[in-house]
Amino acid sequence: MAEPQPGCTAVDVCTGTGDLAEELGRRVGSQGVVLGFDFCPAMVQRAEIKRRGDMVRYSVADAHCLPCRSGSVDCATIAFGIRNVGDPERVFAEMARVLRVGGRLVCLEFGLPQDPVRRWLVRAYERAVIPLLGLLMGRREAYSYLAGSIAAFAGPDSVREMMSRAGLTALETKEMNLGSVYAHRGVKL
Repeated sequence: MAEPQPGCTAVDVCTGTGDLAEELGRRVGSQGVVLGFDFCPAMVQRAEIKRRGDMVRYSVADAHCLPCRSGSVDCATIAFGIRNVGDPERVFAEMARVLRVGGRLVCLEFGLPQDPVRRWLVRAYERAVIPLLGLLMGRREAYSYLAGSIAAFAGPDSVREMMSRAGLTALETKEMNLGSVYAHRGVKL
């Protein structure tokens, strides 16, 4: 949905361990640049270990104040990070600021389905299965946090409204995984 082209510049905000940044790097190729930003130095260190090419660069940065010139980026992404920032609207505005005219912003985030039956199934999975997986992997607290943060975060309509207020247009949302994940895309005009 971000449509990274060979030679373009991309930004991945809340990059974590860099999986999405690396995929963007593969797509922009050796003539392009991908900047992966995360506020957590340990995540940036993990991303550096996985780095596959010179086109991807990682650094510690706050999503609320990106170290990029205005209008310098072709596409910007954030995957499963917007619900964890202090001010999601400000982060969307900051991502829109660094986009060139015609640039695309894509936000991938968990959500809850509108259909009551699927909503119940997803919530049951989040409350029972996810914490159990966390327990089995020795990371119970992290996985318990996940279910609560998903339930507390804005739904797909609210995310699109935040993106619109950030100045993005041509908004579209793709529902995935029975409506438990949404990919939102907006274009800067």
